[in-house]
Order: sequence, then structure tokens, then C-alpha cells
Amino acid sequence: DEMNREHIVGDNFLHLHEATMLAHAGLNKSDIAYASFESGFYETPYFIVVDREWKSIVLSIRGSLTLEDCVVDVLLDPSPLDALGEKYGFDGSDQYCHGGVMECTNWLHADLMKHKILEKLLLDPNAEYSGYTLRVVGHSLGAGIGVILSLMLRNTFPNLRCTCYS
Repeated sequence: DEMNREHIVGDNFLHLHEATMLAHAGLNKSDIAYASFESGFYETPYFIVVDREWKSIVLSIRGSLTLEDCVVDVLLDPSPLDALGEKYGFDGSDQYCHGGVMECTNWLHADLMKHKILEKLLLDPNAEYSGYTLRVVGHSLGAGIGVILSLMLRNTFPNLRCTCYS
């Protein structure tokens, strides 16, 4: 089993994060495409699962839980979205984002780009789930990250759906 665990990052040696995620979300191990349980000031845990019933690839972003998350929550300096909008094709003029949310979004986006999991699942010529919809979900801090991340991913994944709550 350890040989097939490269798609799960940052869990402890007992795999408690994975077990908890599977139990609470009602998932099977085969549903997990990727999970990052790394947590720090800007590293935000997230996972990507295959929802065969809804024909969706779901990117779920955890909300505030740790002391580091609480510190990020109070990083209130606004980050302008002008340049981000120009880069990713949305109108960010005179729009701002919570500074801590922006830093976490940048980390998560970079991690997604490094691993190319979404591209492999949805866009590659031999992608197993090419007809599926990308769904981004998040709660609390994860909701803010999910909204900005969705703006960044929308041109690459035009059928993307974002559902967030706090």
C-alpha cells in the first residue's frame, strides 16, 4: 500500500487524515485522485476526488482549523486583483481580495500546477474523466481560496463550478 501513496502528501504515519477524510465524506480510497494534508501559514490542505455519480472532479479546500489558519484569517491587508485579472482573463479592476486568502490561493495554485493532477484527470488526450465537470468547493478560509482559485482556473476549465460557504 505504501508504494501507491504518492498521491497523498503530508499525512502522518498512521494515515489519520486520510482515514478521517474517507469516513466523514463517505468516500472510498479509489475516489481519491490527490490529497495534500500539508498545513502551514499559507499551505492549505485540499483534496481532489472523483465523483462518478455526478460526473465531477471535486477539488475541496479545507477551512480554518489550525492556529496558523487563524493567523492567516487576520491578514486583512487587501490585495488588488487587477494584475491577476489580466493574467487569468477576468475583470479585476478596482477589485480586492483578503490578503491572507490571496497568499493561500497562490500557494494552492502553484501546488496544482506542480502536480498537474487536474490536467491529467480532465484535459490530457487520454484523460479518463474528460467529460466530467470540475467542481471547486470550500468552507471558511477554503471558501475564499476557492472563489479566487476558480477565477484563475476558469479559462482552462470553462465548465468549472464553484460552491463555497462560510
